[in-house]
Amino acid sequence: PRQLPGSNKIKIFVEDKEVTADGGFSYSQSENVSTISGTTSDRKTLDGSLSSARFGRVRGVAAIGDESVIVFTQDNGTDVRLVSVPENKVVTIHPGFAGGVPTVTKDKSIVYVIGRATPYTIYKYLKSTGWTPSRVGQVGGNNEIISCTLDEGEEWLYFVNNQGKFQRFHLQNQTIEVIKEKLDIPGTSFHIVYHKLHDCFYVCSPSAYSIYKVERDGTANLFSGNSNSANSIDGPIADAQYHSPNGI
Repeated sequence: PRQLPGSNKIKIFVEDKEVTADGGFSYSQSENVSTISGTTSDRKTLDGSLSSARFGRVRGVAAIGDESVIVFTQDNGTDVRLVSVPENKVVTIHPGFAGGVPTVTKDKSIVYVIGRATPYTIYKYLKSTGWTPSRVGQVGGNNEIISCTLDEGEEWLYFVNNQGKFQRFHLQNQTIEVIKEKLDIPGTSFHIVYHKLHDCFYVCSPSAYSIYKVERDGTANLFSGNSNSANSIDGPIADAQYHSPNGI
C-alpha cells in the first residue's frame, strides 16, 4: 500500500539489518473518495441531514470515531459543527467560534483547538458531555496560531505562531513554555503534527512549499520539498515537491 505506481522493490528490515529482494512487483494506485456532506456550489452554514447540510470555509477537521467528525469553519458562518454519519445529521455545537486545526487524544474522547483570533483561546470538546465546548485557557498575544498538536503524554499542547515561535501549553497548569523563539523555517503560517514513532514534530509551511522535521528542542531540518519550487510531484522523500501544503 501507498507505493508509487509501476515496478517496486521489496525491502525487509530485521532490527538494524536490511535486505532488498532481487525481484519486484507491479503496483497500481487506486482512489475512492466520496462526499459525506456539503457541496462545492453552495457555500453557507446550514444544519440538518447529511444531504441538506452546508458549510462555509472549513479550517480544520477532528476525527472522533464512530464515523463522526467535528468541523471547524470560518467565513459564511464561523462555527464548530458535529457531523455524524450513523445519525445522518450535522449540528452546530459551538456557534460563533473560529477555531484552527484541532488535535485529538488517542482514545478520541477529547478534542483540543486554539482560536484563530486574539486572545487565542483554547477550548476542549469532551465526548462525555456530548462534545459541548469548555474553555481551557488562552495563549494571548497578537500572533496568529492556526494549528496545534498533542505529544504522546497528552499533557502539553504544542503550536507555532506566525512568527515561528515554537511553544507549548500545559493543559492542567495553564502555563506556557517557549521551546524556541524562532524556528529555522521560512514562512508566516505553520501547521504542526506530532510523530509518535520518531518522537518529533513535523511542520509544514505553505509559503515555503516544504515540510520540516522539528526536534523537541526546536531544531528544524528540511524533511521534504523545495522552497524555491511550488509543484505537486510524487516520488522519493528527497525529490517530492509540494504546492502550498496547507495542513499535515
